[in-house]
Amino acid sequence: MAYNTANLNSKYEEIKYINWINSRLSPPPKDNINENYNSNDSTIQVDHIGDNLTDGILLLKLLDTIFPEKIDWSKIDKKANNKFKQLQNCSYLISIMKDLAIPIASLGGRDIVDGQKEKLFAVLWLLMRAEFIKENGVRTDEEKIGRASCRERV
Repeated sequence: MAYNTANLNSKYEEIKYINWINSRLSPPPKDNINENYNSNDSTIQVDHIGDNLTDGILLLKLLDTIFPEKIDWSKIDKKANNKFKQLQNCSYLISIMKDLAIPIASLGGRDIVDGQKEKLFAVLWLLMRAEFIKENGVRTDEEKIGRASCRERV
């Protein structure tokens, strides 16, 4: 029996992203609640990448956990029940990512609304990367070159 390793890798990748999403969108422990936490938000559980992210709302909430107060929630249609409203939400997400200098390349709101897994994986990876850089600092190529040249002089 032959296994489709590409399909297995995709499923494994999806599980990793689902776990990351759920860990970021779950409410904080009661002893660690800050002033930005909204107790009216119910616990969010994502179980499928394609179905749960196409309206853009959860992706915007993820972005908001990384960069609080960058999103103008009055511009979001929280009941995006048709493709047009979903596209507005997803296009707003892409514009915020561009404003934050997250390198989105050729991604567009339509890719998210259409539920293209590879594109959704790319958006999630970029959000994970942005979170890592924010928490740990970034070493640009210029910084790496500068540090290397300092070591060479010693």
